[in-house]
Formats: sequence, C-alpha cells, structure tokens
Amino acid sequence: MTPRRFDLGRAVAVAWIVVAVGVTVTIGPHLGWRGWMWLGVHHALCAIGAGHELWRKRVR
Repeated sequence: MTPRRFDLGRAVAVAWIVVAVGVTVTIGPHLGWRGWMWLGVHHALCAIGAGHELWRKRVR
C-alpha cells in the first residue's frame, strides 16, 4: 500500500469551512438583518468553492 500524499487543497477547503462556522458562531449574535444576508452570501460562495474543491479531489 502506498502512503497517502498530503493534499493542500483539501486541507484549505476544510479549514475555510471551519473558520466560516467559527465566525458565524462568534459574530452571529451581534449581526443585524443586513449582516446575516452578507454572511449568507459568504457561506453560499464558501460552500460552492470548498465543495467543488473537495469533490474534485475525491474524483481523482
């Protein structure tokens, strides 16, 4: 069995998701409606980008 290589793209994608959730938990209670909308846009883009990266690495 060959050793698995460290995948920087996958690590960054997972770290980005963890940071996004952490930011939401930290600043979420202080946001108003407009802040939640911007945070929602950020999370949508984060989910698309990180999900694509994780899916692309899984296919290989």
